[in-house]
Amino acid sequence: MLKRYTRGYLKTLLSVAAVFFAGSLLVMMEGVEANSPGPYALPKERFVLPNGLTVVVVEKHKLPLVHVQVMVKTGSLYEPENKAGLGNLTAGLLDNGTSGKTALEIAESLDLIGASLSVSPGKSGTTISLSTLRKDVEEGFSILTEVLKDPAFREEELERERKQVLSGFAQKKDSPRSLVRDAIIDMVYHDHAMRRPVEGYEDTVPNITREDILEFYRSYYIPGNSILVMVADMSRKEMRGMVERYFGGWKGSSSPPLKLSPPRDEIIKKVRLIDMDVNQSYVNLGMLSLRRTNPDYNALRVMNYIMGGGGFVSRLLKRIRSEEGLAYSVYSYAVPGSIFRGYYLFSLQTKTASTSQAMNLMLEVMRGMRENLVTEQELAEAKSYYEGSLARSMETYGDVAGLIINQEFYGLPDNYYLKDIEEIKGLAREDLLRVARKYIDLENFNVAIVTKIKELQLEVEGIDESIIEKEEK
Repeated sequence: MLKRYTRGYLKTLLSVAAVFFAGSLLVMMEGVEANSPGPYALPKERFVLPNGLTVVVVEKHKLPLVHVQVMVKTGSLYEPENKAGLGNLTAGLLDNGTSGKTALEIAESLDLIGASLSVSPGKSGTTISLSTLRKDVEEGFSILTEVLKDPAFREEELERERKQVLSGFAQKKDSPRSLVRDAIIDMVYHDHAMRRPVEGYEDTVPNITREDILEFYRSYYIPGNSILVMVADMSRKEMRGMVERYFGGWKGSSSPPLKLSPPRDEIIKKVRLIDMDVNQSYVNLGMLSLRRTNPDYNALRVMNYIMGGGGFVSRLLKRIRSEEGLAYSVYSYAVPGSIFRGYYLFSLQTKTASTSQAMNLMLEVMRGMRENLVTEQELAEAKSYYEGSLARSMETYGDVAGLIINQEFYGLPDNYYLKDIEEIKGLAREDLLRVARKYIDLENFNVAIVTKIKELQLEVEGIDESIIEKEEK
């Protein structure tokens, strides 16, 4: 993920500090109503420009700020196998120069008004974000539209960006956490494009040419394939006028050409050992989960909060770390998919000598979640956490923009974040048992372990030598 901020952004933070503290009492008073969804309905308007750009404008008058996010529905899923990393390089070059400005001039323009511009590429979506003061919104919009609509993709900037990406690969080789995560995603998605890291591979990034980037940009960076969300201390009428003036002339074909096939539904149980000179084992166990629009989504995330997502109140951490003292870190998380099914990961770090014991305990906790109802207290604590998270999820202008981007990107209903809380309130213990049995598959899963292989004695239930593959140095 690429993010670039200017030094002048600090000026923006200082400029709004006085307003923030003056309004802090109001904010705290609103926070009291965190368990009541009523106040959290957002004053917004949705429309589609003639060029196909989907737009949502949202009023937020706490501070004199403007936050804009443009989500282009493209990423690593849409690039050829032998050009893996193409989407990442394309995104990284957007703010590295336009026809009329160099990368330095763009940075200086942002610095002058204390604005920030960031670019975040992903697998199925790439986000360009702008944050600025209300008084500088015209200048900020001018920079944003120029970066998005008129990138130069100069050869010298391409080589500089490529060098940074290749340097990142070298750093990743020294990061056991990065290696084990890439390995488990590669295994879960097997031969599908979902398995590829967003940044691509060390042997594919050198293949990418300027012509590849131009073709990718022209195919996918088009208004009909994009969503714009603006959250500002402005009226909806003012925001709509700005969007129409700055983005109404954005040209591009009506839709991208590529159709994607889904990954396979079946997981073939395998274990991959990756040799590294470390004094502990980094373990990731993974399987497929669900799409964000699946009706099981809320039940799954509440169940996972109890399983391993709730920190010190989660079963995995209490059992493996607090009670047995076997893990430095242990947790689980379910990532929902946008186009395809997401993944469900269980992670732990433990001494090499205790790897098998810790893994067997992890499987025991997973089995317990499948076999028995959670307690009433566990369910009540999980519900309380998510009910309280509503206010936290809408604190900043960027938070609000992210909520609306997700609604449009995933195809969720209006005010979905309020409906999610109501659904969570109505969950029963039986609902969590049902999703645990559906999504925790103890017969079909993958395991990736970064460890010192020669010191590892792996004796884990359901795992034998026939399913183990080794990547030794």
